[in-house]
Amino acid sequence: MKRILPFLFCLSFFLSNAQSGVVDSLLLQLKTAREDTNKVNLLFQLSESCDEKDILKYAAASLSLARKLDHTRGIGNALNNLGYYYDHVEYDREKALAYYSEAAKEHASIGNAPGLLAALINTGLIYESNGLIEKCLEAYQKGLEVSEKSGDRVHEAKLLNFLGNIYERQGLDKESLRSNLKALKIQEEIGDTKNMPGSLTNIAGLYIKSNEYDKSRAYYLKALEISRKANARQWISLCLYELGHLCYQDKDLPCAFEYFTAALKIYEEMNDKKGMAFCNVSLSTYYFGEGNREEGIRCSEKALKLGRELQDIAVMRDASRNLALMYEEEKKFDKAYPMMKLYKKMSDSLDNAALQKAIVKKQLQFDYARKERELKFEQEKKEVQSAAERKTLVLIIIGLAALLVAALAFGWLFIRQKRILADQKNMQLEQKLLRSQMNPHFIFNCLQAIQNYVDDQKAVKYLSSFGMITRSVLENSRLEAIPLSKEIRLLQHYLDLQQLLNKDRFTYSLNIEPDTDLIKIPPMLLQPFIENAIEHGFSHLQSGGQITISVSTEEDYLILEVVDNGSGLSGEKGIKDTSLATTITQERISLLNKKSVRKSSFTVSAATAQQVNPGVRVRFRLPL
Repeated sequence: MKRILPFLFCLSFFLSNAQSGVVDSLLLQLKTAREDTNKVNLLFQLSESCDEKDILKYAAASLSLARKLDHTRGIGNALNNLGYYYDHVEYDREKALAYYSEAAKEHASIGNAPGLLAALINTGLIYESNGLIEKCLEAYQKGLEVSEKSGDRVHEAKLLNFLGNIYERQGLDKESLRSNLKALKIQEEIGDTKNMPGSLTNIAGLYIKSNEYDKSRAYYLKALEISRKANARQWISLCLYELGHLCYQDKDLPCAFEYFTAALKIYEEMNDKKGMAFCNVSLSTYYFGEGNREEGIRCSEKALKLGRELQDIAVMRDASRNLALMYEEEKKFDKAYPMMKLYKKMSDSLDNAALQKAIVKKQLQFDYARKERELKFEQEKKEVQSAAERKTLVLIIIGLAALLVAALAFGWLFIRQKRILADQKNMQLEQKLLRSQMNPHFIFNCLQAIQNYVDDQKAVKYLSSFGMITRSVLENSRLEAIPLSKEIRLLQHYLDLQQLLNKDRFTYSLNIEPDTDLIKIPPMLLQPFIENAIEHGFSHLQSGGQITISVSTEEDYLILEVVDNGSGLSGEKGIKDTSLATTITQERISLLNKKSVRKSSFTVSAATAQQVNPGVRVRFRLPL
């Protein structure tokens, strides 16, 4: 990748093949894109894939649109790429740092760990190149915390590698080894073979410094094996070069020559001038030891030329030393003397750099020790806080348990009280029901009418019906539900007696669909409304009244209907009596619904739209 991606840090090399094709494709999509987050992402991808000179144009456009849309992630990504532009194209590192800092704030505000890591790593790289080691370490340490919290183990290992490199450059080899070993362990756990050679070669180099050559060789060989499987030529060449030095250390010169030659071939294929320079220095030393001064001079001159191009003091020092010695043996003192002067100059430069490095090392050691003390203090502080939090948590749990017990006790008492009140209400309703079912006036009229037929067969029939009604009312009033067939028979007896009392004022009909013996309903639901129809609905009629009782099913519900063609809901008395029956029935339905998941309901409405005799329709809907 050429610039920062949300999950990768900036690299200094670019994938130019197929780059133009990607840019063309993105530009084509950009032409039809709306002013939304998709366009922000397209502009960002263009700033990732375009030539370096165009980064500013696309990154700035992406930033402008992202700010207009208040798209925080887009703002952070665009700021990271602007930082890259000023870091690698304009070489304005002050501006680059400002953009990276702003990008870090944007990504941190939404918890976007990949974007935040990118900004922190790029910031650390700038500080490192400027020699601001303490600030560099601060950026890397913060990045390490972010990667640990977000679970990004790939970047956690990379940051440990970065820290290890800083420690090693400052002479803190033990700290560097510890950091790189930790990185390697993470990479092995997650199977990150791509970055594993970096950790392995760092560890191997540190073992060389401590003269543990066998350990060093084992790590280089392991890195070489992994790199060859991945065809990672940069790591392959490095491992070959370092293994050559180990062979040279063991006086195995043929082995060293073989490794150096193989490494040089790969460096030349990659046009890696620094690698080529070091390999030529090593080969010149080999040839010089073997007495082949011609090849030795050729390799040293090539290394010196590359060192001057790269301004690499170490390469120029070693190449000039080898040339001075070989020219001296060749009796070419006019060439040996300038090389000796160059060698002295480069050595002094390196000595000064070493002195400066020692000063920085002391400061860094002091800072490192201070950091360790601060971390220890923070750890102790966290442990104290954790203990306090655990104690608070226990108290909260105890309090919640006490509240739960109290709530359960209160709930039980509340439910018990509600049940008592419901039972009392039920008793009151039963009493109201008994009082409303048949009033004394009706009973008196029945008896008077029966007396007129004492010598008639009808008297026996009607007296039998009246006895049946009275017995059924007394029996059913004690039950919550009775068979529907029993309720229908009761209504038939009741209607027969009402016809006797009202002569030819009305007739009735029954429409029964389901099996009434298998269905149970609350007793005396329909009777109050039938009585209202006869007493009030038909009060103005001499004949022609009609009551229709229907029983049907609808899905899993029983439908009961009483329809009359009386005067309807008008009339002051009729309204009052209907309201009383409705109120009592509503209370009964409410009690039924409290005891059942499936709800019952009933409605009272006009039967027709006629103005003279609209009638009344009473409809019950009861679960089967």
